[in-house]
Formats: sequence, structure tokens, C-alpha cells
Amino acid sequence: MRAVNAATLVDVLSAQPFSLPPTQPTWFPVIDGITITQDPSIPLHPDSRSNLVPVIAGIDTDDLSIFIYHLFPSPIPAQRFAEYVQQFPLFHNDTGLINQALHLYPADPGDNRPILSAMLTDVLLLCPLRRQVSIATQSDTPSFLYRFAHSTACSIYASYLGVTQTAQLPYVFGNVFPGCQFTEDEMRLSNSIQQYWISFAANFTPISIGNLQWPVFGDDDERNIVFNVPISIQQDLGLTVCEFWDPLLSPQSSALPHWVVPVVATFSSVIGVIIICYTVVKCIERRVQQRNQSMLTQSLLQAHKPYSGWQLRLSRTNSEMQIML
Repeated sequence: MRAVNAATLVDVLSAQPFSLPPTQPTWFPVIDGITITQDPSIPLHPDSRSNLVPVIAGIDTDDLSIFIYHLFPSPIPAQRFAEYVQQFPLFHNDTGLINQALHLYPADPGDNRPILSAMLTDVLLLCPLRRQVSIATQSDTPSFLYRFAHSTACSIYASYLGVTQTAQLPYVFGNVFPGCQFTEDEMRLSNSIQQYWISFAANFTPISIGNLQWPVFGDDDERNIVFNVPISIQQDLGLTVCEFWDPLLSPQSSALPHWVVPVVATFSSVIGVIIICYTVVKCIERRVQQRNQSMLTQSLLQAHKPYSGWQLRLSRTNSEMQIML
């Protein structure tokens, strides 16, 4: 790759425009036999070359809603949703599978974007995640599964996106978006999540907080923690829907292209990094503004110190600083 010039790479990529499934996109993990030696979407197996270490894995309740609302700015009527299900590549026009899917995800008489989001979240994220965690437990590898289910009170997106992708990040880092403040319950939720993450990093086991112990996910006891207000324990997350999807997602089934799960995972990472960077930049901007305002106030007070009869007041209007004497 280093020997190929940029113009050649641009020409190759331009000849293969990005498109949605089932057409293969132009970027995905490449199995080169050196850095990536096997398909990244293949779950962990005891005899694989994967480093079997304890893991925390999880999902947001409405994980893919942010992509659905971006792809479909207008509401999806029931008839159009049914057409999407009929054309879904995993079903191969099988009427029985289509009817089962429509039974699991019944159409809404109004907007079906939340229904489509739920279906794609299950097939692309939740069920592959459950399968990987379940196989890891067969190697005596402790796995801790979570579902983040809390809508931040001050979020302007929660009313239509729900608990979408990266919704848990402000709670993990304890840094909510500018112009937004955690409630007291949300502060406690954030503190608990940070304690779980830090203790896991130190000891490979999340600590017990109060009377609540985060259970290990196992074949005989499929329990996970639910991060909401309050925190709770859930049994058999996605069991019913994944009993439908898992046979279609098995390695023996070639219906789902191998790049789908890695691509969605890459989307998740990119969106997460963007949100973190945005938060950091906004925090820096706020600190700089506060510092500049403080320095300006001190300078003005010093300059007008002899005029004790004057009153100095600073105000902010339209993001501009006004000096009123």
C-alpha cells in the first residue's frame, strides 16, 4: 500500500461507490493474513488465536436509531416498512421468515422508523453480541453484559431517537454535553458506571455497589445489568428475537455478508470518537471564555480603579461580551 500513490487509491475507490447492504461497501476489515488473520465477525472460540480475557460488552436500547433517522428523514408508513422486511437479504423472499419477522416486529400505523431501528439493532448488534459472549463463556472467560436504557433528561434527541448509540458515553466519562446538566439521579448513575468500569479494569470483575452485583453472563444464567434509574438486573436479554435471528446469522449461513458486523462496529467507534472530541473541544472553549472574561474584568477594574463612583457590569448577549459602565 505504501508504494501506491494517492491518485491511484482515489481512482480505485471512486470506481466502487459506497452503498448500503446487500451491496458490499468500499471499506471494511481486510483479512491480510498478517494483521488480521481471520474474519473479525467470527465469534471467539476456545481453539482460536484470540486472547481470551474477561470482557464488558453491551448495547444501547435504541442503538441504531441515529442511523435510521439519518437515512429516512421522513416517517416510514406501515406498507413501506413491510416492503423493507420483504426485501431483507437474510430472508431470500421466504414467506415464512418474512411473516415471522413481521410478527416479531409488528408495523405501527404511524411512523415505523423506531420499529425498523429495533429490528436492525437486534440482527446487527444484539444477537451477534449475545452469540460472541455466549461462546466466550464456553472457554471459562467471564463476560459481563449490559444494556444502557436511560434517556438523559436534558437531551434534545431522546424524544425521537430514544437511547441511541453512544448515549452511555457521557456517563462513562462523567462529562455531559455543554448546555446540559445531569440530574442528581443521573449523577449517581454516572458514578456507579465509572466505579464498575474502573474496578473491572483493575480486577477483571466489577465491584458490588450497594446490594447489586453485576452477574457474569452464562449459558445457564443469562443475566445482564440494565443501566437506568434505578439500575436493575435483566434476564434473557434478546432471547426471543435471537432465537429467530441466530440460525440466519450462523457461520453456515452465507446470507449476511461477512463485512456487515465489522462495518457497524466501526460506525460505532467513529461516532463515539466524534462525540468525545466534540465534548472536549466545547469544554476547552468554555474554559477559555471564562478565563478571558475574568482577565478582562480584572483589567477594567484596575484601569477604572480611581473612579470609585462608577459601576462595572459585564453581560453576555448573542455569544458576545458587552461592557457596560
